[in-house]
Amino acid sequence: MTGMEAHSRRSEKLRLDFLAIRRMVRDMSTEPDFSTHDLVAHLCLEAGRIMEDTSVEFALTLPEEQQQRTDRLDRLHQAGSDIVALAVAAQALRRRYCLASV
Repeated sequence: MTGMEAHSRRSEKLRLDFLAIRRMVRDMSTEPDFSTHDLVAHLCLEAGRIMEDTSVEFALTLPEEQQQRTDRLDRLHQAGSDIVALAVAAQALRRRYCLASV
C-alpha cells in the first residue's frame, strides 16, 4: 500500500468516525424519554433519603470515646460522599439531556 492509499484510508475512517459522532450527539440532544427524567428524580430522592436517615445522628453531640467518634465521622463522610455521587449523576443526566427542571 502506498503512502497516498494509506492517507486516503485514514481520511475515510476519520470521515466515518466524524459522521458517527455527529449522529450520536444529535441523538443525545433530543428530548429524553420518560425513564431518564424518572432516573434523575430518583437520584435526587435517594440523596434526600440519605440526608433524612442520617440527619438525627449527625445532629447529636459527638461521643467522647475515640472509636465511637471515628465511627460517626466515617459514617458522615460516607453519607456525604454518597449524596455527592448521586448529585453528580443527576447533574450529568440533566446536562446531557437538557432537562429543564426535575
